[in-house]
Amino acid sequence: MEENKSSLGRGIFYGIVFFLSLVVSFVISQFDVKVTGMVSMSEATLPIVMMQTEEGKEYNRLHGYTAKIDETRLNTEITIVPDNLKLPVVIDTYNEKLKEISYKIRAKSDYSLIENTVVEEFELKDNRAYAILNIKNLIREDEEYYLEIVLKTDKHEAVSYYTAFMKDTGFKLSDKINYVLNFNACTLDEKRLSEIAGNLETSKNADNTNYGKVDITNSKAMVGWGDLKPFVESNIVPSVYMVDEEVAVVALDYTVGVENTNGSFDTFVVHEFYRVRQTSARFYLLNYDRQMTQVFDGKSDLISTGKVNLGIAPKVEAHAMADAKNNFVYFVNSGSLWCFDKTEHVYSKVFAFESADSDNVRERYDDHDIKIMSVDEDGSGYFLVYGYMNRGEHEGQVGVSLFRYNYASNDVTEKLYIPMDVSAEVLCNSIGEIAHVTASNSLYIKIDDTLYLIDLESKETMTEAKGLIKGTYSVSENEKVLAYHVGGGETGAESVRVFNIETGKDYYINAEEGQVVKVLGFIENDFIYGYANKDDVIVSKDGSVSYAMYKLSLMDSEFQEIRSYQTEGYYITKASVQDYRVNLDRVRKDEAGHWVSASIDQLINRNENVEFDELTVSTITTAGRKKQVVLELAGDYNGGSDASLRNVLNVDYKVTEEPYVLPGKVVSTDKFYIRGYGSYISTYDTIEDAINEAQLQYGRVYDSEYNLVWKRFKAAQYSISGLASAGCSREQSYDMAKKIVKDFATGENVEWLAINSVTVEYVLPFVGLGCPVVADTPNGYVIITGYTTKEVTYLNVMTGKSVTVSNSDAITLFSQAGNTFATYYKK
Repeated sequence: MEENKSSLGRGIFYGIVFFLSLVVSFVISQFDVKVTGMVSMSEATLPIVMMQTEEGKEYNRLHGYTAKIDETRLNTEITIVPDNLKLPVVIDTYNEKLKEISYKIRAKSDYSLIENTVVEEFELKDNRAYAILNIKNLIREDEEYYLEIVLKTDKHEAVSYYTAFMKDTGFKLSDKINYVLNFNACTLDEKRLSEIAGNLETSKNADNTNYGKVDITNSKAMVGWGDLKPFVESNIVPSVYMVDEEVAVVALDYTVGVENTNGSFDTFVVHEFYRVRQTSARFYLLNYDRQMTQVFDGKSDLISTGKVNLGIAPKVEAHAMADAKNNFVYFVNSGSLWCFDKTEHVYSKVFAFESADSDNVRERYDDHDIKIMSVDEDGSGYFLVYGYMNRGEHEGQVGVSLFRYNYASNDVTEKLYIPMDVSAEVLCNSIGEIAHVTASNSLYIKIDDTLYLIDLESKETMTEAKGLIKGTYSVSENEKVLAYHVGGGETGAESVRVFNIETGKDYYINAEEGQVVKVLGFIENDFIYGYANKDDVIVSKDGSVSYAMYKLSLMDSEFQEIRSYQTEGYYITKASVQDYRVNLDRVRKDEAGHWVSASIDQLINRNENVEFDELTVSTITTAGRKKQVVLELAGDYNGGSDASLRNVLNVDYKVTEEPYVLPGKVVSTDKFYIRGYGSYISTYDTIEDAINEAQLQYGRVYDSEYNLVWKRFKAAQYSISGLASAGCSREQSYDMAKKIVKDFATGENVEWLAINSVTVEYVLPFVGLGCPVVADTPNGYVIITGYTTKEVTYLNVMTGKSVTVSNSDAITLFSQAGNTFATYYKK
């Protein structure tokens, strides 16, 4: 067990301080002055840094970091440095006194420091600073670098801002930015919609019922905001995520106001994604996607039938939780946490970074998440805030805060803070699956593949479970039961531990000799697991291995078996949960002993016919705003549609001398990250899952250091030369193909990948990045070296000849061998 403990001397000192504080608190309390020993949430203090094009157009709005961050794991915007190496920057100071500007440049390949320079002069005007970074002539064309801009202010010794950058080689960035901004302006002006109509790919199959999600296939009216008639509330500053001579990926983040039926205005947060192509003749809009989310304000948002109207949103979903009696409902909206008291008809704004006295460019920066952990019957509860901290005691840091809300006193107290040095987007996807405070005041929290136990009084920490990767564990619906393989992989283990997080008790399910037991999932809080003989192995066409399970069982949270399934001669290959049933994919052996498909079956859980009155998410539709998301309150509601509003009185942070740090490496480095539509999408353990998702999200796949691994969009045609084979046998073809490709990549820093279960179309982008692909065929291994829009070319290493086939023939050829590929990416 690993521990974090204060020294004895410090403990005595704090004990004395604590005793004195109690005395002082008692004395002062007689004069109605509240002393909490905490620091309440302060206003935002960090400036904003923006780049400028040579024509003076602002882009890439950067937010500052006040603590150490792993720059290599930030997927930042890309800045283009003019050919003369003079990069203009603009700084919104927000009345903060700016003392010094400096910058550092590092090579992306090895993170070596290339330049560290203090800016000698900058101009201050109207709460803005203007500076020129005179970058030294030490950078190469067509190579990315890291740029860190460091500000010294009267409140902060060092605030760091990060962006990747490249030297301009004819990207025409200003033209591309101007095209995007002009398109955006046309959408907001009904009279100008005709100017962009020809850029749309309107489809009769598009969903024109939701303003929250609009793309290039929607009607012109939807792209033009229909009847909403919004006005822009904030400055629109483009973010550039990719640019070359032809194509650019640009995102716009801003807020708009829309008049409502009560004579006031609602605010919406908008994110737009553009992918554009510039040719000598014209611009082409390749992709356009707009998502908008209504900012909940608690005004006229209660429906008399017992629904809380969250408003327009991209998806019909909401993170919400009610207490056991359904009197209090917590819900998250646009980075804020709310509580609704159904009995008293009161909305409480529990937590929000946004401020009434600001433009909220910093406060509404959407790089954090909130997780509701529990709701008590008195309205109090625990919640987590994790990611980038927009303001308060941890402003400019990435970390995890555990908070407790007291409904009666209407205040929030931080119980624990854990700083992290990874990017907020990586952290937000690595946390939250399990977060539970027990009755004994211990926090269980799963971060990445590890479950930690933290005593909130002593801060003693231990690792409860680790190695929790996809396919080896499962968590109950209430997050109080964890089941995982002990010393086994995805296909199964000789033992499974079932751990009740609330009680601290556990139970081991052990397989008999020659068998394995496998975690399959949960129906609510009942655990599903299966048994298989090690000899009953099924090898699929793509080379993956699984076991045919002869028995399936269900266990409750008290470790009692409540259901089982076993049918003579039939074996289970997959179990999927749908409502209160387990759907079973089955196989059997034919007379020759080969596995063949069998009819599916079901296992019905004991709760299938029990009706629950619970909080649900649904939609309503109105003429003016179309589809809107609502929370349907559980239980009877007769309160009408009037509700009062209150803001939390204080958000108090613990003042600690030393930050709390978890033991060991918190976030693993062997994952794949996806960005699509100009923002972070998700994280995956396998390259196959990452590629399949990125294909759907018009995205790119990066490794843990944000090296580009794969991108959906590739050149129309590409050919790799310089590969040859003297011939070999079929048995030698794999080794020969791998050697040829490895020799081709000699001298480059590369990472090898084995890729299964994706079709050949999805591996061609590797070829488009200059990386040959080893591929299996029914007759032996080949190397894919090129493609066009209609054909695929490969080197047959057994004959040494180059072969070109149609796309359809290539799909058939490689599918027959299980779509088994190997290649690499450049780091």
